[in-house]
Amino acid sequence: LQATRDLAGAAKSYGEALRLDPKSEDAMLALAEAAAMQGKPEESLKFLQQAHTVDPDSVEVLRHTVIEAEASHRTRAAMEAARELAQKSSGNLDDQYLAAAALLGGSDTSAALPVLQNYTDKRSDDPKGWLALGMCFLMRKQYPERQNALKRSQKLKPSVAESEYQLGMLANAQVHQAKAVQHFERALQLQPSHARALAQLGSLYLQAGRLEDAETVLRKSVAADPNNADAEYKLAMTLSKLGKAEESREHLKRFQELKQPAPQTPNPPDGK
Repeated sequence: LQATRDLAGAAKSYGEALRLDPKSEDAMLALAEAAAMQGKPEESLKFLQQAHTVDPDSVEVLRHTVIEAEASHRTRAAMEAARELAQKSSGNLDDQYLAAAALLGGSDTSAALPVLQNYTDKRSDDPKGWLALGMCFLMRKQYPERQNALKRSQKLKPSVAESEYQLGMLANAQVHQAKAVQHFERALQLQPSHARALAQLGSLYLQAGRLEDAETVLRKSVAADPNNADAEYKLAMTLSKLGKAEESREHLKRFQELKQPAPQTPNPPDGK
């Protein structure tokens, strides 16, 4: 129901699941996601807080809380969740970066700095980590350290288009969508086939209600990278909103195919 945009029906089913099992973290997360898709971040946060009460150590709950709190501009809630996420997701560098970006968005550079230093130590070939670390140093007025971080970024020699893409990802993580759109658009001016920039820009156009622009960009994205499940899903949602139901179902089917785990080949019997 959720995949076909029947969000009211999906929420009703998830609510029934929660009634049958009041401690179901999966149902709470699903209700939070359905509320977020309906543009109700406050309601989404309510279910996430409920899930956090049931399982305070759930990294998935904390991750979604950071995202939804930022979407509803609840900086304090985002930072509280980000601090916990940084502590409990030390093995997941993507979560570490998400937490650091939220902390930077709330100007908590003291908490963000060690997270970013750990990120750049372990993922030293990722230019966005060095860019974020440079921004952190800039906010702390540590100008020599900022310069060193930028030099490390430049050593990697990312293309100018990739730099714009990374800046767009950083702006988007900090819920500066207008800036993110500008960076992704610049990346595509420099490299029109940049699949990840196309996917991110199309998603932002969809959020902003620019459906025709979203359709154009997301079609280019799936053409550039046929294995991008998220782009397929966003294109299906865009086409559905535009009334192109049959084509939307085709892309939704492709999304579901991409999300299915690859079948495992069974080991042959001994001696054969």
